[in-house]
This record gives sequence, structure tokens and C-alpha cells, in this order.
Amino acid sequence: MTLRLTCACAVLAAAVLLFIYLHDDNTRSAKPQTRLPAVVPPVQARAEQLDREDKEILLAFNRGDYFKALAMLEQKLQLRDLPAVQRRWLQAQLPTVLSAAGRLHIERGDCDTGIEHLERAEHLRHDMLNLRGLAWCHYRTRAFRAASPYFDAYLRVRRDDLEMLLLYSDMLAEQEEYTRALALLARTDRASLNAEAQRRLQIQAQKLRAQERHASEQQAVMETNSFKIAYQRQLHDELSVE
Repeated sequence: MTLRLTCACAVLAAAVLLFIYLHDDNTRSAKPQTRLPAVVPPVQARAEQLDREDKEILLAFNRGDYFKALAMLEQKLQLRDLPAVQRRWLQAQLPTVLSAAGRLHIERGDCDTGIEHLERAEHLRHDMLNLRGLAWCHYRTRAFRAASPYFDAYLRVRRDDLEMLLLYSDMLAEQEEYTRALALLARTDRASLNAEAQRRLQIQAQKLRAQERHASEQQAVMETNSFKIAYQRQLHDELSVE
């Protein structure tokens, strides 16, 4: 009796192990065996489905040659006889490649081309890095009106980006919008900043208040001088009549 029970348990255990093995093997075989690099998130196709030129585009992108990758990609998209699946794959890569090429142009000091690429990329797919680059570049080229919406949209989400906060507050101060600049700093989540960042934020706020006082004093002086000039002209006119 004991021997039969032992054999039955052994058979049952073997069956369970066989089931687990087969189930796990089926699970593994159901997953894609080859994935493209994660640097291109929207890619769904397997590497073997790409032709030689597509692989060259991917290779150029992965080694940081974004200009070449973009040129090859856009040239390929101009082909009229391009298969629909391949066209969708290329179009899915375009926002990522445009964004990378745009940021590289900015790093090399070419803000005009960088803005063009980032605006195209943002139109195709929203990305916080696009907004950051556009805000910075428009500020650098002193296109303050164009920069403001990008700063607002970016800092609405990334309130912890101290460098962009300080840059935006400087831009507002240059336009003598001290109230907006101080309000921007006041909305910052100071608890998320380290001691050094909080110190820089405090120094910036003090600088803005000093600039606001100086601008107010200058305005008062100008108004006083304008009043004096107007009064002297009026007195001169009255004396001339007499």
C-alpha cells in the first residue's frame, strides 16, 4: 500500500513539473525574441522585418549620428512605393529622431535649426524635452514672447527644474514683470529642493525684489522730472501771455 502511494505521488509530481515546464516554454515562445533598442520607444517591429536602409538609420541613431539618421529617414519617407508597414515604422521614429537632432543643433549653437526640428517633433508627439529646448532657445535668441508659452507649459509639470525656473524669472525681470517672476519662485516646491538649491532660489528672490525697488524708484524720479518740466513750460507760457 505504501509503495503504491509513493509511486502515485511521484507520478503526480512529474506531471506537475511537466505542466509547469510546458507552460513556461509556451510563455517564452509567445514573447518577441528580438527587440529593437529602447532608445526608440514607439518601435514595435522586429529587427528581421527591417530592410538594410532601415537598419542603417537605426544604427546611425544609436551611435549618436542624429543628423545622418534624420536625413536618411526623411529621404526614405519620400519614396512613393514604400510599403505601408515600413512607412508606419519610419513615421513612428520621426518625432524621436527630430527631437534628438534638434537638441544636438542647440548644443552646437544653432538655435534656428534646433527650434525648427523641435517644433516639428512636438507637433508630432508631445515631449517635455522639446518644450525645454524650445523655451531655452527662444530665450537665447531673445524671442521672449515666443519663449513664455513653452516655459509655462514646461514648468507647469517640472517645477523642480531649478535652472529653468531661474532662467524664466530672469527673462520676466528683463521685461520688468517682477510680480510674475516673484510669483513663479513662490510657487516652487521648496521641500523638493536641496539646501543649495533653496539658497539659490532665495538669492534670486532677493535680487528680483532689489530690481523691482530700483525700477520703482527710477519710475518715481522720471515722473517727478516730467512734472517739473510740464510745470516750468506752463509757467513760461503764462509769463509769455502777460
